Amino acid sequence: MRPLSGREAALLDEQIDAGRFNADVFRDAYAVRKLKDTDDRRAWHRLFSQPQLNIDGLFAGYTGPETKTVLPHQATAKVDVRMVPDMDPDKVLAGLRTHLDKGGFTDIEIKVYNKYPWSKLSLDEPAVQAMIRTYQGLHGELELWPINPGSAPYYVFERLLDLPYVTGGLGHGSRQHSSNEYCTVAGILDFERSMVTFLDEFTRGPQAPQGADYE
Repeated sequence: MRPLSGREAALLDEQIDAGRFNADVFRDAYAVRKLKDTDDRRAWHRLFSQPQLNIDGLFAGYTGPETKTVLPHQATAKVDVRMVPDMDPDKVLAGLRTHLDKGGFTDIEIKVYNKYPWSKLSLDEPAVQAMIRTYQGLHGELELWPINPGSAPYYVFERLLDLPYVTGGLGHGSRQHSSNEYCTVAGILDFERSMVTFLDEFTRGPQAPQGADYE
């Protein structure tokens, strides 16, 4: 795994010190009593640099109505592994197989539904800088995340299509990929406005004068 660069770590610390990253927001939103890491600063650094193995679902035995005293002959777990820079999905899969085998679980079958590599762009990428200018112009403050703490096939844009990309946008919503996920109507309108502004910033570039005509 590649650790955060000195620039990224310093920028993250600067934002934490300014109060833009508050672990209490996550604890309250998801009814979490405490984080695995008791040091909030270290937890933010781990979130934006470390891989995770998530158990998405479990199924075993009889789960129907009434009683049925049988022992389950099969158990299934759906899991995902979040990739971070310099990790290889094939090596991760091989490592998981080795770990299970060493524990005596050679009978466990691993079925791979999909796998893809990590992706990350520089803070200096023009698309990223255009998004930063969008936030500064419309909102004044923004959170700069070293990497998205989730998984998506962004590598298609970066490695296959050789296209810049960035994620962001104004608006209000919460609890994504969990129960009671929501966004507000006002937030959608703010997001639309920010996307129009972003496209304008991206096409004009940082040196273009305000009011310049499109080419």
